[in-house]
Amino acid sequence: GDTAKTIKGLDGLDVSVGDLTAGSSIFGFISGAEFKWTIAANGATGATGATGATGATGPAGADGADGGFPYTFSTSTTAADPGAGTVRFNSATPASITAIYIDNDDADGSAISSYIDTWDDSDSTVKSTLVFRSNTNVGRSMVFDVTVVVDSTGYRTLTVAHVSGSVLFDNSASLVAFNSRSGDKGAAGAGSGDLIAANNLSDVANAGTSRTNLGLAIGTNVQAYAPDIRVATRTVLKALDTTLRTVAILTESGRAGTFLWTTGDYSTEVTSDSGEGIYIKADAIVTTSGAWIRSFDGAMVVDWWGAVGDNSTNDAAAFTSALTEATGGELKLSPGLNYKINTQISIPASTVVTGWGATITKGGSVDLISMLASSKLVGVKVAGAGGTYTGDGVVITAGNDQKLNECTITDMAGYAVDVDNDVGLRMTINGGLYQRSTATNSAIRFANGTSVESAGDRTLIGVAAGGGNLIDTKSSQNTHIVGCNMAQLTFGSTSLKTTLTGCRIASAAADINVYGQDHNITGNVFAGDLVLNSGVARTYARNNVWPNSNYTKDNTANTNNSMETDVVTVTPIWKGDTTDPAIGNGTLTGYVSRDGKIVTFYVYLLIGSTTTFGSGNWYFQPPTAWQWPAVADATGSVLYLDSGVALFLGTSYITSGATKIYWIGNNAANFTNPAVPITWASGDYIKLTISYRVAT
Repeated sequence: GDTAKTIKGLDGLDVSVGDLTAGSSIFGFISGAEFKWTIAANGATGATGATGATGATGPAGADGADGGFPYTFSTSTTAADPGAGTVRFNSATPASITAIYIDNDDADGSAISSYIDTWDDSDSTVKSTLVFRSNTNVGRSMVFDVTVVVDSTGYRTLTVAHVSGSVLFDNSASLVAFNSRSGDKGAAGAGSGDLIAANNLSDVANAGTSRTNLGLAIGTNVQAYAPDIRVATRTVLKALDTTLRTVAILTESGRAGTFLWTTGDYSTEVTSDSGEGIYIKADAIVTTSGAWIRSFDGAMVVDWWGAVGDNSTNDAAAFTSALTEATGGELKLSPGLNYKINTQISIPASTVVTGWGATITKGGSVDLISMLASSKLVGVKVAGAGGTYTGDGVVITAGNDQKLNECTITDMAGYAVDVDNDVGLRMTINGGLYQRSTATNSAIRFANGTSVESAGDRTLIGVAAGGGNLIDTKSSQNTHIVGCNMAQLTFGSTSLKTTLTGCRIASAAADINVYGQDHNITGNVFAGDLVLNSGVARTYARNNVWPNSNYTKDNTANTNNSMETDVVTVTPIWKGDTTDPAIGNGTLTGYVSRDGKIVTFYVYLLIGSTTTFGSGNWYFQPPTAWQWPAVADATGSVLYLDSGVALFLGTSYITSGATKIYWIGNNAANFTNPAVPITWASGDYIKLTISYRVAT
């Protein structure tokens, strides 16, 4: 051949040669002797090798783009050029759209205005059908009938009628537009004159007479004329011939929507949906063969199941059917409607009920709404009837993680929200107004049990009580009350670990009584006194504000509470070790304050002409509510006035574990008493100050 080769020399020398042809020579030396090698002829071409195995199949190509013309959607409703490749509607409510503004160029930059101009060329009443389908909001589409196309310079204005699609596209959503032109009207028939009502098929009552007069009978080659796919009632829908109609628009009040005839076994769904909100049986066809199914995307609407919302009709059955079908999804209430409910309804687990602008009104003595695990109630107004009906507004008796967002639940004879022990854990009430018909009763109750629950962790954020009592923490644990507005609240006697912060508690007429243990009460504004009652322990009450000069009171004698008070004017206790003195017409006043564990006590005693001095060493004490034993010995200062003679300095003194404050002055050997350090008389005074740390 003519490829590179290796020649073996006589004494083992290898010689490589490249392309050689016939007649080529090689010269060289072997063991000192010159040689010449001439190629006589090329060798024959070898046989072709076997074909190799087929390689692996390459990856599939990307899906092609949907057919139609691409556009970008704008939520603006302004009648103006929407911009290159953009389309907008004249209303944000799908059913109210009557005009579409579509740019002359699609999103790919292709000029299609001449094609758009053909969308009204048909001489039929409806010129064409325009469909938009979203690539961004998968499964969302809208259909319109087009009647007029107008050149608006740079874009076209289409006069349209909404056909279907209940949810608007998102702003900047990628759309594909399709248009289907209506056929022209057929040529007029021969002859002249009109058929009277009795002789045509538009008069349903005379349909038989009409067919007889026309010589026609319904049979294999003659079918009944269906004038419109719009049906006024479900009864008419059920009677449709599904061999002729597979799409129908139901216009029944509250239940309106598009229904598609769908073949298959829907017996389970039809049985479950007894309220016929989504699945409707055809009269002549068994449900194992097919059913009429509502076409929709997004949330369901309770009105589809026959809820009236007139504050008179009992809509409980419609709600029950709707909530069954909406399980795990969202059920919406219609704004402006007032749904009266006479029996309890239950929101299934993981189901959202949204009702901005809608009202549910109690129509019976029941606990109105039960919420199961992870259910949500959003934007709903729930109205009680005061003393007319008993029972709560919302009850939670099973499951956890429920949420109430921006709801208004008022005028309830029972609780607006009532939660059992060890359920509703991690639940949140966010915003809104909650109030009983008797405002001084707690609107919300957590942990409605007889013993302390094992968990808790419930939260109220930004909730208002409308001048009423917001919450009774009962036997709850880990309750967080943040940024709320109320006149009063109730600490349960067995409650634990309540956080109350950033709230306004507006009632100055009654104390806020704290019970339970391990609470954190900080950064609030109180109109009345905050009182720590017997049994309260390990509670932190600091950095609060009292605009009306009220303060924190500690009636616990429990020194492991940490509290902060304003300077409070008090009448000190003045006693003698043997017999007590009496102030008579003298003056005895003082003040006390507490900052965390530090108590500061000040006393002013002015002897009067009728003051009596008792016997034994004198001592002062704060009023009972302010008496805490000292953690260790502590001293303060005393100023004496021996009227008309001199001023003296002294030292106040409290011993560890005691609440009695003695004092000594003017280098006296004993504590102050009726004869020491001076002979007391009218006009003499004592000014005593001491600060000490309370025992822990």
